[in-house]
Amino acid sequence: LTKNDVQADKRIAKYCTGEIKYSGCPASCGGCDCPDDDATYTFTLNNFLDVSQDCAWITLNNEDIRRANYCGTEVGDYCPNACGFCS
Repeated sequence: LTKNDVQADKRIAKYCTGEIKYSGCPASCGGCDCPDDDATYTFTLNNFLDVSQDCAWITLNNEDIRRANYCGTEVGDYCPNACGFCS
């Protein structure tokens, strides 16, 4: 992934997101040290576009369903712990 210095930045941006960053390729993607969830980050719910939630909401109820519905998107980058990427 990062062997070719010319392509490394482009490849990291394309492939190193969410779970891949922290569990799949941590050395190449710079995810060896899992950061805390971003306390200022909020995201809108899929079915309620006027409702925003923070990372902690993912683990409050229906954790498996919420992880499946939200953690494959950019939410996983901001909420790696709530998404279970760091365990």
